[in-house]
Amino acid sequence: MRNARFVDFGGRRLLHVSFVPEVATGPPVILVHSLFEELNRGRAIGARLGRWLVGQGRALHVLDMAGTGDSFGQLETASPLQWQADLAALARELDTGEGVDWLAFRAGALWLPQSLSAVHFHCAICICSIQF
Repeated sequence: MRNARFVDFGGRRLLHVSFVPEVATGPPVILVHSLFEELNRGRAIGARLGRWLVGQGRALHVLDMAGTGDSFGQLETASPLQWQADLAALARELDTGEGVDWLAFRAGALWLPQSLSAVHFHCAICICSIQF
């Protein structure tokens, strides 16, 4: 099931989209997408991954960072530290004792360092491509 709602982290209203099976198995997966021109492509990949993960019994969660996507705020006043704090808050909210797993695309991996220390995690996968 797909669910979209706004959450409030530190006074910031952020869009949280989740794809959750009827019976979830394993820790939730937080997808950290890239920003700017890659945001729409990342959403499309996230939707496909969400359907696949739900089919495997896993839940996928995506958070639009402040000032990006459908979240409130201005990009000019947002900061990477703020985005990391928001991801950490989402991880704490989702952790039911099993921790969380992370899946980051390209520049989304830059927002993980502080977020990884928020809760126990099983794996963090970063998908990046480099062209020469």
